[in-house]
Amino acid sequence: MAKETQPKTGKAAERPDMGHALAVAFAPWSMGTRMASTWLEGAARMNAEWARFVADRLETDAEAHHQIAICGSPIEAQSLYAQFLQRSVQDYMTETSRLSQMALRLVPDAKAKA
Repeated sequence: MAKETQPKTGKAAERPDMGHALAVAFAPWSMGTRMASTWLEGAARMNAEWARFVADRLETDAEAHHQIAICGSPIEAQSLYAQFLQRSVQDYMTETSRLSQMALRLVPDAKAKA
């Protein structure tokens, strides 16, 4: 004999069936495990690159600020700070380009392994 189901009431009636939503959310990961792992490896490489860059910048920033703090005149401080800003902008532009190139390789690499 078939079990009769009671109509949903209260909060159960308001909550949509999550089974379909979860299936849709996890579809890309289940369709190509190699593709997903390649993408995640690429993202991890990008994170490592960013962490390396930040560590280098913190060291460079600390050294520049130290040099500014011990300099002998306001003119020298202004010159040191201008050099610091110029190098910072160049470093960030270079890093942005490097990360962009890494990101552009993620999709083709993942598709190739799908």
